[in-house]
This record gives sequence, structure tokens and C-alpha cells, in this order.
Amino acid sequence: PSPLIAVFDLDSTLFNVTQRTQRILHDFAGDPEMQRLYPNECAQLKISETEHTDWGIRQTLVRSGIRSELLFFEAVREFWAEHFFSNPYLDWDIPYTGAVDFTRSIFEAGARIMYLTGRDRPRMETGTITGLKKWNFPLVNPVSDLIMKPDRHLRDESFKASELERFCAEDSDVWFFENEPVIINHVRRQCPNVNLVFIDSVHSGREASPADLPVIQMHYTLSD
Repeated sequence: PSPLIAVFDLDSTLFNVTQRTQRILHDFAGDPEMQRLYPNECAQLKISETEHTDWGIRQTLVRSGIRSELLFFEAVREFWAEHFFSNPYLDWDIPYTGAVDFTRSIFEAGARIMYLTGRDRPRMETGTITGLKKWNFPLVNPVSDLIMKPDRHLRDESFKASELERFCAEDSDVWFFENEPVIINHVRRQCPNVNLVFIDSVHSGREASPADLPVIQMHYTLSD
């Protein structure tokens, strides 16, 4: 029989990234230069909370009630983007409840576990490997089993579909676990032989959640 390959996205599929975003926003609010430029806004941002259903930072900022000039929001966005896609803040990620046991059970049953992420290798490889090992996710070979973008500017959907297409060419039984409908739909068009599982956590909202795929609900069963 063809070998079974289980391929997992990371952010909002295996890992809850809520605390990463909240830590970044609070660090922005605590920066002396930002406090000097935007004292009232930083005070409000410091007590804001990112929720498990938030994607990115927009919803947190809207809930905070901050009213400010565009320059403030641009500064927050740039600070978040710079630090969200960096090694140090990955330590704040927490696996969704059951994610480690689920991947390990598949691994112990004989499947190959691989990780296919939109994180890019130059900025995030060290923290990603550290996080997978820290939480005891199966990672036999970080070089071959952790697939990261070589360049941050590659589009996630094109990059992932191309990698999955390569797996299918090897005559393997490929299962792909992903939370972003944009990526799922792109993979469906380019790699129709891939078995898809939708992780119903959070996503960009650019395309609708698929209604005809197996679903794993994770957004309400989070690690403490």
C-alpha cells in the first residue's frame, strides 16, 4: 500500500497563536518611544485582550475602542508584523488541546508526519523547531519533515499547493490539515488527490469555510 503522509499546517491548526499576538501588542504598548508618541492609546492597548477567535490584530484593536490617527495603527501593524513572524515570540504559542496526542497517535500507527507552514525559514526556523520539540510533536527530521517558505514573499497558497503536488507525485496517500479556506481551495484546484481536513479555528475570512470536508473543531478546546 502507498505510505500515508499526514501534513499539518502550524498556526491556528496545531498551535493557538492568541498569546503570541497579545504579547506583541502589550510589548508595543510598553515601548517607551511609543508611550511618548501615543500615551493614551498605549494605555488602552496595554489592557486590551486578544481573544481566541481573533485573526490578526484588527478585532483586538476594534474592541479596544482606541480612537487615534492612522499613524498609530500603522505603527502597531508594522510592529506586530515584524515580531509575529520572528523566532522569539513563538515561545508564546500553545498547542490546541488534543493536537499533540492526535499527531502522535497517527505517527505511532505508522504514518509519516510532516509540517507545511507559511512561516519562512530565515526568520522562524529556530523557534519553530524548538516549539515542536518542546510540546513533543513528532519530528523525526527537521530538514525533510518541516517544510517552510524559503522566502517570506511567497504566497502561502501557491507554496503549499506546490509542495503537496510533489507529495502526490510520489504515489502517497496524503492528508492535509489546514485552517485557511483560501489555501484549502487553492490546494483543491491544484492537487485534487490530496485528502483535506478543515481545522475550524480562525481564518482570514477572505473565502468561506468549506462545507463539504471533514472538520476538526479546535477553537473552543484550548490548552490552559
